[in-house]
Amino acid sequence: HANYLYAAQIIENVHSVDFCSSYPFCMLSEQYPQTRFIKSNVKRFEDLIENEYAYILDITFEKLNSRTYNHYLSKSKCYDLYKVITDNGRVVSAGKIRVFCTNVDLQIIRKAYKFTNYTINNAMRSKLGYLDRDFLMKILELYNNKTAFKGIIEKYIEYMLSKQKLNGLYGMSVTNLIKDIVEFNNNEWLPVEQLTDADVTAKLQEIAKSFATFLTPAYGVFITAYARRNLWENILQIDNDLVYADTDSIKFVGDHSDVIEKYNKKALAKLKKAMKENDIDITLTAPADPAGNTHPLGVFENDGNYL
Repeated sequence: HANYLYAAQIIENVHSVDFCSSYPFCMLSEQYPQTRFIKSNVKRFEDLIENEYAYILDITFEKLNSRTYNHYLSKSKCYDLYKVITDNGRVVSAGKIRVFCTNVDLQIIRKAYKFTNYTINNAMRSKLGYLDRDFLMKILELYNNKTAFKGIIEKYIEYMLSKQKLNGLYGMSVTNLIKDIVEFNNNEWLPVEQLTDADVTAKLQEIAKSFATFLTPAYGVFITAYARRNLWENILQIDNDLVYADTDSIKFVGDHSDVIEKYNKKALAKLKKAMKENDIDITLTAPADPAGNTHPLGVFENDGNYL
């Protein structure tokens, strides 16, 4: 680790666990920005009011060093770099580095790195709240259908439609609604009209007044932030035994069942609280498959072992 010397080896008995519908779980269990972002004068991390507001932060860290074998920050997403050391594109240490992140990302950064000083250059905040109840009910409807139809040949089309629509709910929240006008001509797409700043402003005002627009990119930004935090809460504890991770799975060696069980209990408690506050039947979050096995949203499920 210290000298960046790597050796290939066969690792036997790699355990794999997958999040059960990570993004839908985050949409159901977490709170999101509900008001226009306004400037915040917060200067210290301790002054963030995270139980009431979502924050977008512009922070400069000085003498930042990783606490762990795994590294959270991507160099490509950082700015004003000075004396940066990376591991496969991830920041191991930096003399100075500037990061744009949510307060949710900051929770992981503070656990994954130590630093001598920091400056909050800018901060914006928005009031937190759960997503619309009708939207939450649609998530549960699609998840229940997907689970109930899985493996049934006669219901394959219904299963795929439910799965695709469920996956699309996040994508809808980060779809760019303001685009240049283009036409398909002579087998290629060509811009007909590029939007000016005035055009963009007018389009934003039109969207704000439209009853047809019920999602915002701010939701999508925080959906992925919550999902990363959920993943990294476990990565930081498994750390040196981690073999591989992606957006919704972890593969590791050794026995870390205690870490996984602790996380699952926490996830289920968070989901139960959210359902109670939104007056939704908690049983809808753990539907049964055709074999009668329940699949609670947001928990890690065993995906077998690998060589």
